[in-house]
Amino acid sequence: HWREIFGFGGVASATTVLNNLYSALPQILLGRFASFDAAGLFSRAAQLCQLPDRAIVGAFQPVVFSAFAAEIRAGGTLKTSYLHTLALLSSVQWPVLVVLAILAEPVVRLILGPQWDAAAPVLRILCIAYLSMAPASLTYPTLVATGRVGDTLTSSLLTLPVGAVAMVVAAPHGLDAIAYSMFLSWPLQIVVSLFLIRRQIHFTWAELAKSVWKSVPVALAAAIAPAAVILQQGLRPDLPLPILALAVGGAALGWLAGLWGVQHPLFAELLNIARMLRERVRPPAPAAGE
Repeated sequence: HWREIFGFGGVASATTVLNNLYSALPQILLGRFASFDAAGLFSRAAQLCQLPDRAIVGAFQPVVFSAFAAEIRAGGTLKTSYLHTLALLSSVQWPVLVVLAILAEPVVRLILGPQWDAAAPVLRILCIAYLSMAPASLTYPTLVATGRVGDTLTSSLLTLPVGAVAMVVAAPHGLDAIAYSMFLSWPLQIVVSLFLIRRQIHFTWAELAKSVWKSVPVALAAAIAPAAVILQQGLRPDLPLPILALAVGGAALGWLAGLWGVQHPLFAELLNIARMLRERVRPPAPAAGE
């Protein structure tokens, strides 16, 4: 089956190369039209913006792919699993991005240091634009599991040139303009990938909206405490660490309250995890007669 192996590998490799080149394009353009400082600021802001996606969502991608592939082999359609997984992912990714956008200045100072303070406004723009990318981590597992790895390359060929043109047009106008161009390129990537996925698992747009709408109030609930802190303290990078911890802790409590308030599917999953952990640490019942 070497033809199938090389065919799959060739398409997957071409998709990866295109996406890696596209990811490097902002730094190349900014280095050419602005300055190396601007390229470095964008790079750091992009890394922080995508950190939640890589650390939280990316950790589950291999599990999701295995589960999707097993369901397809069993004769399933993936529709229910895809929409449920998207609901869970959006309820984590959106709150983290919203909180990161609100606390951009102190987070940049804490993680990167004062020399990168100028990356905070760019980080805020990118975090808001990246909200549209919630389904992105499910695109590759879904298309590959349904035998449509070629559609991953099709999606890249349709969307990346448009995003590249937008960045080329924006580059002479500076760092913020490049960041704002992501409001075109990232949503376009998701819309095209969703059209390709819908051809395989046949969900409606209404069903898609129904699966993620509860994540919106969850994200807003998580944002209350950080927003209150920023309103009181201002957009300052030197936010005292105890106050930053208070904002982050309040965001976590607001997130949990939001999950409970709308009875989000993730809340039921968290209860199941807590129940399993409690059963693991519970001492065994004494045998009869002891």
